[in-house]
Amino acid sequence: MSASVLLLATLALLVGGCGGGSSDSADKPLTKAQFIKQADRICKRTDETVLGSLGQYEAAHSKSLAKASEREAAEAAILAVAIPLIVEEAEKIEGLSAPKGDERKIRAFAAGVAAAAKKAKANPYSLTGPQGGPLFAKVNKFATAYGFKQCDESI
Repeated sequence: MSASVLLLATLALLVGGCGGGSSDSADKPLTKAQFIKQADRICKRTDETVLGSLGQYEAAHSKSLAKASEREAAEAAILAVAIPLIVEEAEKIEGLSAPKGDERKIRAFAAGVAAAAKKAKANPYSLTGPQGGPLFAKVNKFATAYGFKQCDESI
C-alpha cells in the first residue's frame, strides 16, 4: 500500500471527531439542542479540514513520505495534521456557551479530549483504531450519550 493511500485510510478512520466543552463566557447559555448543533458544525468543519490538509501535507512532504514506512508516514500525518486540529476543535467548542446545568460535564469533556490528544502525541498510531482508538473511548461515550451527531466519534 502506498504511503498516500495509507494516509487517506488512516485519517478517514480518525475523522469524525469531536472535542471541547464550554467556557464560562458571559453569553447567554445555549439550549442543549443549540449547543449540539453548533458543536456538531464545528466538528464537521474540522473533519473536512483534516481531509483537505492531508492532501496539502502529502504534497509538501512527498519525498520523505515515500521513504518512510507506512506506519511512520501515518504517524507523521497524525502528528502534523490531525492532533493540532483536534486541539483547535476542542478550543472552539469550549468557546461555546454550555447549556445551563451542563457546564461541569462539558468542561470535563473538553479536558478529556485535550488529555487524549496530548497522550496521542506519544503514540500517534494509537489513533488509527475505530473512533480514534482507546484514548478517546471515554469522551466518545459521553458525546454519544449527550446527543452529538458529528462530535460523537473522536478523531
